Amino acid sequence: MEQARAAKWDPLAWPVVDDLQDTNFVQINTLDIAASRQIVYATNYVSVTTIPGPVPMRQIRADCVWSLAGGGPVSGGPFTNTAVTLRAPDQ
Repeated sequence: MEQARAAKWDPLAWPVVDDLQDTNFVQINTLDIAASRQIVYATNYVSVTTIPGPVPMRQIRADCVWSLAGGGPVSGGPFTNTAVTLRAPDQ
């Protein structure tokens, strides 16, 4: 989400700069869970979509999905955290 929010998007510039194009991508990371002493992998799904209307807007949505191994007070899954934000050009 942070990388998509930081991407340059300025349709009024010459030439037009659009590093925040409509896209979907997946990234797998290791979660930092020191207390459990287990390696937990999380899959991050990030999508960027254009919101139709008179004002140019893009929606950035990030879903982080992970599961925990059994044996502890919290196990199973999958668990999901989702963050959604809107972004205007040159923000």
